[in-house]
Amino acid sequence: MPSTIIINNSDLQKNIGMFSKNIESNSYTVINRGKPKMIILPYFEDSNNFIDDYLEAYEINKNRKNLQQELTESLKSGESDLII
Repeated sequence: MPSTIIINNSDLQKNIGMFSKNIESNSYTVINRGKPKMIILPYFEDSNNFIDDYLEAYEINKNRKNLQQELTESLKSGESDLII
């Protein structure tokens, strides 16, 4: 299993070739001004489903506060009178 290495933007820019060459044995967390900003992971065939799932979870987490507010408002409105 790849180990995770923390690097900064400058290191990424200076050494992108080395990181690319070592991606099968390492993944990278890129920090900017001391905060994690992105991750670099190895690619494999059919990884798109995993990436799509991650991006969906990312969007949900990013908008968690708004989604919770919408849910609260929806619950307050009560049951719908729609009959099918």
